Amino acid sequence: PTIVGFEVEQMILPRLSGVHVPRVIWAGDFRVMPYLVTEQIPGGSLHALFDTAPRPLPEVLDLGRRIAAAVHDLHRQRVIHLDLKPGNLMARPDGTVVCIDFGLARHEQLPDLLAEEFASPMGTFPYIAPEQVLGMRDDLRSDVFALGAMLYQLTTGTLPFGNPQGLRGARRRLWRDPVPPRALNPEIPDWLQEVILHALEVDPAARTGSAAQVLFDLEHPD
Repeated sequence: PTIVGFEVEQMILPRLSGVHVPRVIWAGDFRVMPYLVTEQIPGGSLHALFDTAPRPLPEVLDLGRRIAAAVHDLHRQRVIHLDLKPGNLMARPDGTVVCIDFGLARHEQLPDLLAEEFASPMGTFPYIAPEQVLGMRDDLRSDVFALGAMLYQLTTGTLPFGNPQGLRGARRRLWRDPVPPRALNPEIPDWLQEVILHALEVDPAARTGSAAQVLFDLEHPD
């Protein structure tokens, strides 16, 4: 999976542009030594910030909007990340969120090498969507589910489906709803709970339809 994932990233990342992805400087193929050189983004990932959740509501809303904007930009460029999590997000000095690690991503105009080579679902189990557990890799709403999981974590300090280490534990999200966020943190407003739970719907058809819609909802609580 590591070699194929590198091939996927080497195919996809140079095709992406804008402030929400690292700029590719140079790449080398497998004839000598495969490599990918990107711009350096100061600081680490957002993982440490999520480890201190729950965060204050204004901070949750600000960060949630910035993450949703970054994911929307990927989708606008016809890419589904499929491994969104705090460790795969960074922030530029001005606060712009940058998505990194496209080894599991899918570009709708390119071959899906991972689907061709592997039958098992791939991703980080606390954040992947139910349809990913079932092996589907072609729905933008899978990234919306990951957005919902991160918002849940930021507001409650816990993950909506725990931290399963294997496929068996991850399958529970096919039939089990998460504990409502307000049951864990009553300070969460009703409207934000609805945004989070709507993004975490099991059925993609019932889920929030896009990262753009999540962004709009976070910007317009009324």
